[in-house]
Amino acid sequence: MNDPTDRAGQGGEPRRLAGALDAIDHASVWIERPVRRIAGSHRLNPLPHAGTISVFLLGLVTVTGLYITLFFEFGHDASYDSVAALEAHPIQRFVRALHRYASAAMVLTTVVHAWRIFAGGRFTGRLRRWRWATGFAALLLVWLAGVTGYWLIWDVRAQALSEATARVLGPLGIGSGTIVRSVLETGDSGVGGSGSGFLLVLWFAHVLLTIVIGWFVWRHLRRSRLPWLPPRHWMALMGGALAVVSLALPVGMLPAADAEALTADMPLDPFVLFLLPPLLSDRAPLFALGLVAIAVAVALLPRLLTRRDAAAVVVDADACTGCELCAVDCPYDAITMTGSTDRSTGNETSSDRLLAVVDDARCVSCGICLGSCVFDAL
Repeated sequence: MNDPTDRAGQGGEPRRLAGALDAIDHASVWIERPVRRIAGSHRLNPLPHAGTISVFLLGLVTVTGLYITLFFEFGHDASYDSVAALEAHPIQRFVRALHRYASAAMVLTTVVHAWRIFAGGRFTGRLRRWRWATGFAALLLVWLAGVTGYWLIWDVRAQALSEATARVLGPLGIGSGTIVRSVLETGDSGVGGSGSGFLLVLWFAHVLLTIVIGWFVWRHLRRSRLPWLPPRHWMALMGGALAVVSLALPVGMLPAADAEALTADMPLDPFVLFLLPPLLSDRAPLFALGLVAIAVAVALLPRLLTRRDAAAVVVDADACTGCELCAVDCPYDAITMTGSTDRSTGNETSSDRLLAVVDDARCVSCGICLGSCVFDAL
């Protein structure tokens, strides 16, 4: 993936950290080797396209979510019954399953993309730090959106999420009874209340999270000249696979939430609800605090693993042929082609003699242009 000298040489991380990243890089290459061997070509290898596939899946999740909203009602019984009605209709059942499986796939592809960026050491530098932060923020919000989506269906999963929230917030002086009464909208007698207010707020949070995710994705990609969407064949393959799974494996329904009973055992989504079991334990507050600390550390990872920005690429004017391949491939618009200068007279030559010029403020030292240049001019 990367040349080890890029890390230990011109200024990025300390050598010990560079060695650790190189070890992770080699391990990642070894793990990916079977996929590359099966794919046979870069075109058929999904791993390099994980980031753009995530963008495609975000669009699919948004469209299917809007469709499901047309049939959703607010309230404990009303929300559960409306989702049950979705399951009873073949088209709505298919769209709901597509929404669920596309959401899980988006979490997976985003994690794969983040891991490949981390393993390849492509997260340091001025612009890269911002892209890492926005990408990681989008990943966290994708997870939160998934949690709120599960919470909207007032079944035993929603009941477990409410209990986990009560356990986490308990040390803040907010008792579990207060939270349960607020969620269930019950009085001291424990009866009454439809839950429509809480679920309406939760739905707005779910929608707002989706909008903010889109904003972070836009901020993450806006300076890139590379395509935002994967190649058409990957959109067709991914969409087709999700459609087949959605038809073959409907999501189904779990039992409705019952405030008078303990939360029963339930299947958990490994991509979204994998944190639920420890959050239901007696050490839920400590576990939640640890998660926050890990999230902050990951967000600050580029600053923790680097001392100064890596040097910008340098052009060898004598070797540059003006072929423009590097300028075309640079995703940050850091390379432009200009008329070269005659060193003996200091005058600019005719426009047919082009030379690559690097904008140091835009260059993030990603090395893409080095792979484009076959004349060793960079």
